[in-house]
Amino acid sequence: MIYMRRAETKDAADIISICSSGWRVTYHNLYPSTYIEEVIKEFYCKEKVIHDISRLSLHLRRFL
Repeated sequence: MIYMRRAETKDAADIISICSSGWRVTYHNLYPSTYIEEVIKEFYCKEKVIHDISRLSLHLRRFL
């Protein structure tokens, strides 16, 4: 059985790891590794991921 829940700020490191790996695997034949690492650094830094988790949680509360 799969259990799903909303992301919490404590999940940031795991989200970063999964998303970074996904970028590396998906785009390794399309883009230079330096570009991939720049994208990962920009979009998956810990502060941004925590901010995005917090912002999304606030947004979702309006619908629950």
